[in-house]
Parts: sequence; structure tokens; C-alpha cells
Amino acid sequence: MAGEEIPATAPFPNQTRPRGKEADRRERAFGVGWDFSLENGGSNLDVEQSLLAVREVYVDSMKRCRSNEEELKKIDEEIQDLLHVIELSNFNARDGYKLAKELQKARKERRRIKDEIELLAPLKELIFNQKPSEKSIGKVLGDIRNIKVKHQNRNYRFRVRFDLESVLK
Repeated sequence: MAGEEIPATAPFPNQTRPRGKEADRRERAFGVGWDFSLENGGSNLDVEQSLLAVREVYVDSMKRCRSNEEELKKIDEEIQDLLHVIELSNFNARDGYKLAKELQKARKERRRIKDEIELLAPLKELIFNQKPSEKSIGKVLGDIRNIKVKHQNRNYRFRVRFDLESVLK
């Protein structure tokens, strides 16, 4: 089965894109063109690369989820420490600025972790589904794309201190 080369940005750059109705269905389902033919004495599908990708999804991403949850708990505790120091101590402008910068740094790290947790949530749901279907994989891909768009267009909605809105604009 002859095919055209997949761009280097594809997960498996040495694969060829198969043609035909079944190949199109697989490509829509998995986002990659698969060629299971045995041309030139071997398969165009690199089984080792495929298994590494499966391991990354099923094992490594779950480890990352657990790690993120632990990091989030730790950073939340650090933020609480900083807030209590601000609440309970007397400090000069220089020390107040240092505390504010530390709090800002911790909050930005917390946001990074929460964004990653949100991106991994649809994947986590797929993994716990016993037999992922083409439809469920497509839904997860759509969910992840929507989350990325949401992250790019993020803005904060004030709850109480509306006087601070002009600071963020």
C-alpha cells in the first residue's frame, strides 16, 4: 500500500499515510495514519513506538496526575503559610513586597498545576473506561482542545473587590 509521508510533527514520523476508507476511519479515530501492510519484508507500523505511546497514556499520565495532586496540596499549604504570615505579622514595605512576590510566584505555580490537572482530566476519564471506543477517544480529544482554548482566553471575574478590575485590564 503506497502512501504519502507524514510530516515530522506526527507522533511516528517514519510512518506512511495509508489510503482508503478504512485508513481514513482509523486516521479520524486516532489522528495518525496507520499502515499494517507488510511491504518490504516488514511492517510500516513501529510496534515499539506504539507501545511507548500507549504506556505514556496509560501509565505515565496517571503518574503525572498523582504527582500534580501532591504538588497542588503542597503549594496550597505554602500559600496558606504566606497568607498567615501576612495576616499575623508586622512588616515594612520591603518585606511586604517580598511576601507579595513569593505569594505571586506560588499562585502562578498553582495555576500551572491546576491547568495541567484540567488537561489530564478527560484522559483520566478515558483510561478508567474499560474499553475506549472511537467515539470516546474523539470526545476526549475535543474536550482537551476546548480546555486549551479556555486556558488561552482566561480572565478573572471578581467576586467582591470590583475596585481592582482596572488593575488586571
